Amino acid sequence: IGGPQGTGALWIRSGAPLKPILYGGGQERSLRSGTENVIGIAGLGMAAERGVRDMGALQGLAVQRDALEARLKSEAGVTVFGDRAERLAQTSCFGLAGFAAETQVVAMDLGGVAVSSGSACSSGKVKRSLVLSAMGADDALAQAAIRTSYGWASVPEDFVRTGDVWLEAARRTVLKDRV
Repeated sequence: IGGPQGTGALWIRSGAPLKPILYGGGQERSLRSGTENVIGIAGLGMAAERGVRDMGALQGLAVQRDALEARLKSEAGVTVFGDRAERLAQTSCFGLAGFAAETQVVAMDLGGVAVSSGSACSSGKVKRSLVLSAMGADDALAQAAIRTSYGWASVPEDFVRTGDVWLEAARRTVLKDRV
């Protein structure tokens, strides 16, 4: 949400069972130990306020994301993960069986577009995504999944460029023999 790195918040449903990971001081009703990062908390609060204020701008990202996904489905037959679910407006995860994620990441990088071959929290890991497995993706599709992310500075041209670069790479490799 644009807050300070290393700062986060956890929303806990009333009555939800929760045990501390670290024991020590009595901060946060004895659920965590250590001194709170006051500056980080204030920064996260400001980012959250700005996020609520600018929430309408996210709808523009969702429209652009949906257009990109529709284009990739239409022109290449990609599978978009979670496209029928309520989801974040600024991210997309898609794959085309046989088009290795690592190949896509390199091709996109050479085309000036940064993508990832996994979730942000699994960067650097090479094993198959448990989330994609739980969503029913087979090995070939899970190994072809990449993630794109956009932010408040993204413009419609960024989405078009992502599609152009990805389709060019796909046509040079996995789509070259398709009619």
